[in-house]
Amino acid sequence: MRSVKIVPMFLLFGLLSSAGHAAVIYDENVSGDLGDVAPFTELALQRGDNTVLGTTHFGADFDMFAFAVPNGEQVGAILYSFALHAAGDVTSAFIRYALRQGNGQFCPCPSQNVDLLGPSPIPLSFVPLDAGVYSLVMEVIGGSSSPWTIDYRIDLLIGVAEPPPVLVLVAAIALCCVVTLRRGGMSHNRQ
Repeated sequence: MRSVKIVPMFLLFGLLSSAGHAAVIYDENVSGDLGDVAPFTELALQRGDNTVLGTTHFGADFDMFAFAVPNGEQVGAILYSFALHAAGDVTSAFIRYALRQGNGQFCPCPSQNVDLLGPSPIPLSFVPLDAGVYSLVMEVIGGSSSPWTIDYRIDLLIGVAEPPPVLVLVAAIALCCVVTLRRGGMSHNRQ
């Protein structure tokens, strides 16, 4: 009977864990430039690391895309890596990203500046994101007037959505009740 008590625990932890894969889901060198007109190119995310590769430059190349997080999954991290290539003395270079719900809808949305003279990679602070469709939008490309280009990599890390703590507590209590009942109830009932 001991295996009956252990199996539910393995099932519970198995359902809460996330195994995944790594995949390049969009590469501008292969699939063409990401545009800046809504609706944006929409990418279907899968569990694991979903990578978008691209190039942008000072002033005019706004790369925007939408992504769909499947039901039961959650974006746990968005990492932004970049390499800056400058033709002259660049004293300032930045991009401001915004996260929008849906594919291209305008909204007062959270945004984050990325200092392109700073460290790489950096986490974007828009997570966690539950199932749904979102857009990652370059709102501003700015800096000094010297021309610059960046090669970027955006990693969207997807895993199983974490259950609310109350759900975990209820599952643990239910499991304890099942174990207690299978043992024959409380000790004062045994003879």
